[in-house]
Amino acid sequence: MHHQLSLSALACLAPLVLALPQPQQPPAPCAPVQIVVARGSLEAQGAGLLGNIANKSSMAIPGSIITPLVYPAQLDPYPPSVSAGVGNMTQLLTSQAQACPNTKFVLMGYSQGAQVSLDTLCGTTDGPNFNATQAQAPMLGNKIAAVVLVGDPTSIATQPFQKGTAKKNGIFPRQDFGACQGLTSKFISFCDETDLFCASGQNLTVHLGYFQKQDYVDQAVNFVAMNSK
Repeated sequence: MHHQLSLSALACLAPLVLALPQPQQPPAPCAPVQIVVARGSLEAQGAGLLGNIANKSSMAIPGSIITPLVYPAQLDPYPPSVSAGVGNMTQLLTSQAQACPNTKFVLMGYSQGAQVSLDTLCGTTDGPNFNATQAQAPMLGNKIAAVVLVGDPTSIATQPFQKGTAKKNGIFPRQDFGACQGLTSKFISFCDETDLFCASGQNLTVHLGYFQKQDYVDQAVNFVAMNSK
């Protein structure tokens, strides 16, 4: 019930998103670093609220490109939207890795996009509502430069890469980090106490407010730049 109420709370803040056919992910050129951005629920196709962090990170990495992930980002139904995102991100990363063997990837995900990013790398272990998926970390781990997560609904508060003030897990806590354990030094995740989704709290404003916190923006950009050298 709490999960249903949480999703409904966010849905009421945005216009209705219709289940329209999603366009294909456009091909991207080879670059030293490709920043793949998975937007949050109900955000229009593009980089969404993560755009500022993505743009500043790209400016700090010569020759890098930004690729917004094409996926539904819908709330209703939510699990199929996540699954579609995982499928599209998996295809994007594997095809780009094959076509551009020297490219490193930075993944950025906000809210649902954070869940998509970690489900892609670590496999889906977020509960019975989500289809199991194969972890891509064993195949792509050496090509991942950094992973930036904001408001991740699968958050585990005790993970060492967690930043912010949250003390509770997310509403869909990840059950197993085993497949990507060797990558967690490349992860940074922002979640604050009372966040409706990443901390199982009651405050939607907290969930929407990370991008106004300059300290968090700076931490994310510096982390990406440092790990992309």
